[in-house]
Amino acid sequence: MNIGIIGDTHEPVSRAGYLDFCSDTFEFYHIDEIVHIGDVVDWHGVSFHAKQPGCPGMADEYALAYAAVQRWQKRFPQLKWCIGNHDERPARLALSVGMAEFCLKPYNELWGVPNWEMNFEFEIDETIYMHGTGRGGIHPAWNAMNKKRMSVVMGHCHTRSGMKWSTNFKQRYFCMDTGCGINDREFQFAYGKNADARPVLSCGVVIDGQPIVVAMKCGVGEKYHDSNFVDPNKKPVVFLGKHIGKKMVRPEDKAKVKTPRKSRAKAIHYSPTIDCTIPECNTPAKVTITNDFSKVTCKNCIKST
Repeated sequence: MNIGIIGDTHEPVSRAGYLDFCSDTFEFYHIDEIVHIGDVVDWHGVSFHAKQPGCPGMADEYALAYAAVQRWQKRFPQLKWCIGNHDERPARLALSVGMAEFCLKPYNELWGVPNWEMNFEFEIDETIYMHGTGRGGIHPAWNAMNKKRMSVVMGHCHTRSGMKWSTNFKQRYFCMDTGCGINDREFQFAYGKNADARPVLSCGVVIDGQPIVVAMKCGVGEKYHDSNFVDPNKKPVVFLGKHIGKKMVRPEDKAKVKTPRKSRAKAIHYSPTIDCTIPECNTPAKVTITNDFSKVTCKNCIKST
């Protein structure tokens, strides 16, 4: 099978053109099956680490992430989702207070993706696809491949992207670090703002057993640069949970809300070619006049007063 692999997206803060980049790449390679390598969503609002004050709260983040996941679902109605450490943050938080995971909504229901398949690992054509939670180092996928003794594709480590081969007397293995599709300029990634190694924007494909990592061309002037997807003049939108753009009023406060009175000021507008109604006017010809609903006077009359 031809497999397309989407890197970590951490919605709602993926790179603007990453969806189109993955879609175009998979179409070019005639992909049969899609695997999202994990951390589909970020869930900064329920992080165990210090919260960034510039980030939305849990409810607002969910509204934004849900909309982003729906865009992916529209483009890829069916895919395999390798559950990542960020994806399961609510479950980990629930466990920390003694709440069983069955009390939470299933991923398919929570994110509105009924045809996505969820698991921590998938084995396709003798290759393990997994997020890579807990793994790291300079060559994270290589280390995982040597431990599992089989080919491995993983994500998790944003600054790692590429593939390697290994062989023994009987078998040939490969490992792939998929890279990611995040926007590291967002507040969610402020922890790495001073790091020398930057996230590698890329996705992966495995074509009839041949692994390929494809870098996202997102530099200035390139196809997937932010300027091709984001309006630089667009002002940021303030989201208020499920009542997006609306003022939330409690039922008990409705009686206290006063309806604003309509202005009683009479409108003044201009209308052309009407005779002035003032007898003393020295310009009785048809002129541009003003109508204040009580008398009709020409501009000259108004100036004289």
